[in-house]
Amino acid sequence: MRYVLVAVLGIAIYTHSNESVAADKETAGDLQLALFDQSESYEEQNSSQLNFTPSGRIPPNISVDRGDSEGSSSSQRFFSLWRRSAFNTSLGMSQRTGSLSWSIASDMSGKRAPNVLSELSYEGLEIRGFEVQSSVYFFGGLLDDSFLDIRLHRGVITGGETRDSDYDGDNKTQEYSRSLSENTGDFVADYSIAFGLNIVDKRWLSASALAGYSLHQQYVRKQNAVRVAPDTELVMDGVIEGLNSTYQSKWQGPWLGTSVSLHGEKHRLKLQGEIHSALYYAEADWNLRDGFKHPKSFEHNASGLGWVVDVSYAYTFDFSQGNKTTLGLSYRAEDWAAEDGVDTLYLASDEVVSTRLNEVAWGGSAVSVHLKILR
Repeated sequence: MRYVLVAVLGIAIYTHSNESVAADKETAGDLQLALFDQSESYEEQNSSQLNFTPSGRIPPNISVDRGDSEGSSSSQRFFSLWRRSAFNTSLGMSQRTGSLSWSIASDMSGKRAPNVLSELSYEGLEIRGFEVQSSVYFFGGLLDDSFLDIRLHRGVITGGETRDSDYDGDNKTQEYSRSLSENTGDFVADYSIAFGLNIVDKRWLSASALAGYSLHQQYVRKQNAVRVAPDTELVMDGVIEGLNSTYQSKWQGPWLGTSVSLHGEKHRLKLQGEIHSALYYAEADWNLRDGFKHPKSFEHNASGLGWVVDVSYAYTFDFSQGNKTTLGLSYRAEDWAAEDGVDTLYLASDEVVSTRLNEVAWGGSAVSVHLKILR
């Protein structure tokens, strides 16, 4: 009888251990599916849910269709970053105006006269640009109801005027030197990436919060300049021969924003606002100044803020089944400012001199037309 009991107990333990191993394998398989989300069975179950959004907005039914199948385990939902995604890209052309200005003081304190020693302003810059905007929307998983937004813009300066002024008195008085030159052939560029989260998603209204990082560059130069009388701007001399002075500046840093959209089946109106924290850096080559080093004669460093407002309208055309084209029009305004920075001058004698960078300002507006085609 004793041997019979031992035999029965052994069979029970063996059967229980096999069931545990099988359960562990099944759990591991579920975990692997959730982590990689690339199994053939998963694609077959969800192929009917891979909806792309040619209108550029989240589909109205997304609140009830997140891509998590009814049979998904809790471990699958926890470990998946997303279950499906939608991607779109639009191309655009823009006409932009802008202005850039900066001034320096006589010393680091900014109190010694003149408190504005020199000022340069690049006014009325006309810029023709090309831009690309791409968005990726994530549905299901940890990134559910979020998106990634990428914007690229590059424009060529086709017109504008540069004024270079020097002063002997405080507050831009007793101007003793002024030169004017035209701006053509140089460029501006903008790069931005942002992560967004949808906080309102209704059939006709959506709102999002965004956090991103951006870089904005301006490259301008002085050529074909003439000296003019400060009061009358009458030309005093001929064109300054050999002048080819360049100024390269950039603003970069994190930003926060929000966007609100009103939309229907074919129409979409969107308003987006952004506030930027930026580090400002610039370097210049004053090529006719023998007392300065080349190619970097001086550099500027400062911190500042910027704001951007973008209003856009888009209309979707249905030319044929499965072929949608979206045509959009947008207006963008921006303003950037930095102050209390440092102007570092590099002399040909290897001496380095620092003065106060009083302020820097960059701003303007742009009108763009963009097109998006999805098949």
